[in-house]
Amino acid sequence: MNGWTEVESAGWSLVCCDALSEIGAIRHGVTTRRGNLNLSLRTAQNVDTAIRNRSLVAAHFDAAIDSLVIPNQVHGNRVAVVKSSANGSAISLPGEADALVTQVPGALLGITVADCLPVLLYDSENHAVGLAHSGWRGTAGRIVPNTLNAMQNEFGTDPRHVVAAVGPGICGRCYEVGDEVREALLAVNAPRDSLRPSQNGRWMLDLTTIVECQARESGIRESALSVAPCCTACHNHLFYSHRKEGAMAGRFGAFIRLD
Repeated sequence: MNGWTEVESAGWSLVCCDALSEIGAIRHGVTTRRGNLNLSLRTAQNVDTAIRNRSLVAAHFDAAIDSLVIPNQVHGNRVAVVKSSANGSAISLPGEADALVTQVPGALLGITVADCLPVLLYDSENHAVGLAHSGWRGTAGRIVPNTLNAMQNEFGTDPRHVVAAVGPGICGRCYEVGDEVREALLAVNAPRDSLRPSQNGRWMLDLTTIVECQARESGIRESALSVAPCCTACHNHLFYSHRKEGAMAGRFGAFIRLD
C-alpha cells in the first residue's frame, strides 16, 4: 500500500498513513475487517460486540473508552467541536455530526465508514486535529472545507500547515450513482472527469478526486495530502463495503488523537 502501512494489533489491524505516522504528536489509524472488527452499533452481531470492539480500538490508542468520541453520523455537513469540561474530567458529546475537531489531548476522535471517505487532518502549528466523514452527501455539502473552516475559527488553523490523509473508500470503478447525485456534486464544482457515464445510463463516481480537489482548493498543499490506494469494494476482503455487501455490512473506523 503505497504511502500507507498495515499495522497488526492482537488479531485485528489498522492501516496508517505514513505521513501522519511520522508525526510524533498524534496517533491515528483506519481499522480493517480483520478479526471481524465490526464497529457498528447497528450491524454488529449485538451491541455488546460493537462496544467490545470499540474498547479494543481505544486500548490500542492508550485511550479510555469514555474518551472515545464517535458522533451520530447523518450524512450531513455539521462539524462538532470536541471540548473538555472546565476541570478536564469529561469530554463533550457531539450529537449529530459528520466531522469532529479538537485540541484536547487524549480525546480519541472516531467515525465509522463502509465506502464513504474518512479524512484525517492535523494542524502542526496549533496542535489540533480534525476528522471528517465524506460520503457523496457530505461531499456535496463540502464537509472537508467546513471542517477546515471550523479548525480555523476555533484554533487559528492555516490549511497550508495541515497534513491531510484521505482513507480507504469506494473507487470510481465501483461506485455507480444516478442523476441526482451527479447534479448535487456538479453544483459544488466537482471536476467533470470525476463523473463518467456508466454502461447502465447512470454515472460512475470518483469521490476521492472530488474530495482531493476540495482539500486543495481549501489551501492544503499537494505535498501534504495523502490518499489511501485501496478501494473498499475492490478490497472487500480487507474493508467493509455497503455497496458490495448491502445494508447490513459492517463498519470499519477512522481514528485520530492528540498526545
